[in-house]
This record gives sequence, structure tokens and C-alpha cells, in this order.
Amino acid sequence: MRRVVDRFRLLLALAVASGCGVDACDRRPSLTGTWLGEVIAEEPPLGTLTDVMTFEAHGTLVETRPAYVPETPLGPLLQSGGLGAWVQVGAHDYHARFTFLLQGAPDHPEFAGVLLGSDTVTLELSLDADDRLSGKFASEIRDTNGGLLFTVRGAYNGSRFTASGGSAEPCSWPSCDSRCTSAGGSLSARARSRRQGR
Repeated sequence: MRRVVDRFRLLLALAVASGCGVDACDRRPSLTGTWLGEVIAEEPPLGTLTDVMTFEAHGTLVETRPAYVPETPLGPLLQSGGLGAWVQVGAHDYHARFTFLLQGAPDHPEFAGVLLGSDTVTLELSLDADDRLSGKFASEIRDTNGGLLFTVRGAYNGSRFTASGGSAEPCSWPSCDSRCTSAGGSLSARARSRRQGR
């Protein structure tokens, strides 16, 4: 038994030394992070808007988009930010759902400042090898009593937002830090020297 344990330790040490320990070099994209999204309403064709979503590691998400919508079936509206949750359903596939509140805008002819309902958005997303997000969405607008008023369906495309302004690659330290970048850009040579004890 001791010989088996010693052999396992040796194999693990060799794997780490080679830079590919358990999960150390897993460079597959992750949904976790912030995304700039393009929302394309197709049914009915209501146009395109931009949103920003942050998918947090523990499964919640925060979404925001322009607050003022001048033309809707409910009249001019103000929208709150969106809050929701997400879950991984396949190797690179994800299901997300969030909701936000709808209020009559100041220029609404009848219901300025009045809470009119909510909008719940469901997303079916895929993350490709180039770290691009794409999928479909369905939006259900309901009144304050929960009654369904109308539904909008369409496409969603997203690109990752990074501190460096460029693309980011997943990185696990120490075995991979010389071959990939963090979300904020390349690790500095000075930081690497400190980690390597130089």
C-alpha cells in the first residue's frame, strides 16, 4: 500500500513540475466575469440594445442596460438593473435567468413614476473556444399581478470585458503563469521573479 502511495506522489510531483498538474493548465474559457452584450430582438423585431452582465463564481449574475426606453407597448419606461442566477448545463453551455422592474418614465402620459411590472429574461448560452458568448433569449413582461403582457425573443452575443482591454486567458499559478495572462494582462517579470525566489 505504501508503495502505491509513493508512486502516486511521484507521478503527481512530475505532473506539477512539467506544468500540467491537476487542473493547473485547464485553459478552457469560463463564463465567470463581465461581458458586453448585444441583444437582438427578433420576435417581434424591436431592434438591438447593448447590455453588461457579470456572472459571479457562486452562480449569481448582475445585469444592466440603458434605463430609459422611449417606445414600448406600455409607453415610455424606466428599467431597473437586473438580478438573477446562472448554471452550467453542458461542457460549454449555460442557462441564465434574471429579472428587472419596469416603471413609468417621467414623460409617461398616465403612469409617470408608477411601478408597472417586471421583465424576466431567460438565456441559453454557449461559450466557444475563442471566448465568445452566443445564444438565444426569451423576455417575459408581466404586470404587477404577474399577468403576462407580451413576450420578446431573439439572439444574444457577448464579448468578455477585461482590465487590459484585450482578450484574457484562464491562468493557474504557479505552473502556468509564464505561459498565459491574467484578466488584467500579462504578469510582470518582477512578480514572476518574486514567485520564483529570484
